[in-house]
Amino acid sequence: MLIYEEAKLKGFDNYDRELEDVIDRLIVECDRKIARALKRLDDEDAKAAIAISVSEVTQTPEILELSTEIKEKLKEADQHAAQLEFIRKFMFLEAQWLGIEHFLVKFFFLKACLVR
Repeated sequence: MLIYEEAKLKGFDNYDRELEDVIDRLIVECDRKIARALKRLDDEDAKAAIAISVSEVTQTPEILELSTEIKEKLKEADQHAAQLEFIRKFMFLEAQWLGIEHFLVKFFFLKACLVR
């Protein structure tokens, strides 16, 4: 230890100073990360404040009434879509039945021809 103390006094080796430099760099880096995190929190708080103010605006009676009307129109649209789907299925089945009916006519015609 005595050799280190002598070298330190002469300015050759100063591990204490090197350690302080490393610690200072770490502190600066931590401060920078903390500042970024605080800025990110401020930004998120600003976004949250905007969201709150928007939700307060959307709670007006006019907006609630419009929202209800929109929901009702969507339900009507779903009902119409279901009716159209039923009609489409019915038309498909009808077309299939016409095809089957055609084969039945052929079948019975051939059967009648064979019986004679």
